[in-house]
Amino acid sequence: SEPIPSTFAIGSRDFPYELVLSHKLYGRDSERAELLQIFEQVSAGESCLALISGYSGVGKSALVSELRKALMEKGGLFAGGKFDQLHRNTPFSSLAHALRELFQQILAQDAASVEKWRKRLATALGESASALAPMIPELGTLLGPLPEAAALGPAESQNRFDLSVDALIRAFGQNGQPLVLVLDDLQWADPASLRLLQVLFTQGAPQGLLIVGA
Repeated sequence: SEPIPSTFAIGSRDFPYELVLSHKLYGRDSERAELLQIFEQVSAGESCLALISGYSGVGKSALVSELRKALMEKGGLFAGGKFDQLHRNTPFSSLAHALRELFQQILAQDAASVEKWRKRLATALGESASALAPMIPELGTLLGPLPEAAALGPAESQNRFDLSVDALIRAFGQNGQPLVLVLDDLQWADPASLRLLQVLFTQGAPQGLLIVGA
């Protein structure tokens, strides 16, 4: 029998029991470069709506992950939501998920950072925070108890909601922080969400905002 070596690398000849696929992106150099160029423009203060198309499994998520790496280097904010074919009657479901994710990230920070965010968002939203509370429960957790929004007619309520979302997104992008929102399965988007995206980008979109629709 062979002598046992005095030193050896533990596990060097082990075989894994499961297949682990690489997350490296292949064959998408031009798309990756284009998306990162868009992100650089957004980081400089522009705004953009970028669309990524393709069947399931072609690598859309891997492409978005490249964007997330670049965002981390800039100290920006990243969140995502997914539209559902079976819940198209629920307005703003994907956007609400993304915004709630942003608030959860804020609430997980240290006390000093949370207080800075509380002051920033309280100043930016004012009384309009109450209009967003039903969609983003974490808003009340951050700002404290909020009064009920004043009753308005349908058109006025819609206008107030649009302005509140716009103010919230602008507050996230203050201090030069880029904000990336990824909305997946955009083909199942509800009409209200599509209308809100149109409002955001046709009335002077917030600086530093990149919305990626897949």
